[in-house]
Amino acid sequence: MIYAPIVIPTCNRIHHLKRCIGSLSRNPWAQYTDLYISIDFPPSPYEYYEKGYKKIKVWLQSGIEGFKNIYIYEQSKNLGPRKNIDYLINTVTQKYDRCIITEDDNEFSENFIEYMDKGLEMFEHSPDIYAICASNETTYENIKYSAYRAQFFQPWGIGIWKNKYKDFLATKEEIILNPTHRRFSQIFKLYLDRIWLFRNYINDIICNTRSLYWKSENELSTIDAIVQLYIYFKNMYCIFPVECKARTWGNDGSGFTMKKDGSIDPELKWPLDSEKQFRYVMLEDHQVTKYIEKQADLEYRRNNHKEIFRLWGKYLIFCILGKNKKRLLKYFPN
Repeated sequence: MIYAPIVIPTCNRIHHLKRCIGSLSRNPWAQYTDLYISIDFPPSPYEYYEKGYKKIKVWLQSGIEGFKNIYIYEQSKNLGPRKNIDYLINTVTQKYDRCIITEDDNEFSENFIEYMDKGLEMFEHSPDIYAICASNETTYENIKYSAYRAQFFQPWGIGIWKNKYKDFLATKEEIILNPTHRRFSQIFKLYLDRIWLFRNYINDIICNTRSLYWKSENELSTIDAIVQLYIYFKNMYCIFPVECKARTWGNDGSGFTMKKDGSIDPELKWPLDSEKQFRYVMLEDHQVTKYIEKQADLEYRRNNHKEIFRLWGKYLIFCILGKNKKRLLKYFPN
């Protein structure tokens, strides 16, 4: 068994970080696992982040127990969340061919590490599996299986392989920006298959209206929505647990992208698996898998008829105007 290292980027969210590491340390497999933490230097205004940043440095220096080895890095300038993760991935993949990635606002079940390590070993040589995900899209009852594959990507705790991640970095533009995907037949198929990806593709790839999706004019970022499009167009899958191994507390609005939503109680919305051990029993019925994928789109279809109509309007205007983004935004401002 290869025990994948866990990487955690952090900056100033001391309460989140304590919860995250505390939940990981309660995993029986933590004793075999190396933990890598990178403390990003606070962005401007420094005073806003200073208190939490200093508390994290003091707490980490006091010592963390329960892991095989702990490596702590302090950045001398602000990298930002994505580059801080990239720093850790580049660091650990010099030694390992896989790793487990989590942001500091996630909390985990006691069998999370076992689930991840076994999955990374089981699907290492499966070319159609991109990653192991710890959280699922919804709750499934009366399913006599422990895991399934689907064309989703849920970033709240993921396991990746070095070679597949490198392929993603090298080919994501070639795969996602392929002009054939913009044809009506392909757009309509995307609309029928995965309406949320249809939304992202129209808004943020074809119309290119959100800088979050783009590093530059011709280079895509590596955020989870880009990964979702990548695995869809490449016909890949991720592995998901039937019972959640992870939940996020990022709905408090303290993160970089997740908006504050006080109506969500993470403990109720994402109940964690209570078992200490995990055994893979894969759901292989493709009809059930397709049903699971479709269920994730139903609520959005029911509640967003106006936006769906607007998205089709954007696409039709794009077909007429091509890449004239300024004129497109004139008709469909953000």
